Amino acid sequence: EKPSVAVIATGSELLDVGDDLKPGEIRNSNGPMITALAKKHHLEVNAYKIQQDDLNSSIQVMREAMAEHDIVITTGGVSVGDFDYLPQIYEA
Repeated sequence: EKPSVAVIATGSELLDVGDDLKPGEIRNSNGPMITALAKKHHLEVNAYKIQQDDLNSSIQVMREAMAEHDIVITTGGVSVGDFDYLPQIYEA
């Protein structure tokens, strides 16, 4: 059986590749790239929608992903910004 992979990009500043950018926003390039690489290696992939900078909902999504998948890959949310919650989420 193929391992299942969850790909979770976090950050309120992230937008999907086709969206118009405003100042302070960036494209979610890592999520689609990681998803494509996993699929290339014939893994089952669930690319979650971009998670906004909200601690409680991010914890909920992370717990769901960990319960449903063999591997969880996250991108973003590890800077020193006030709303970069991934270190706290990993501890929850």
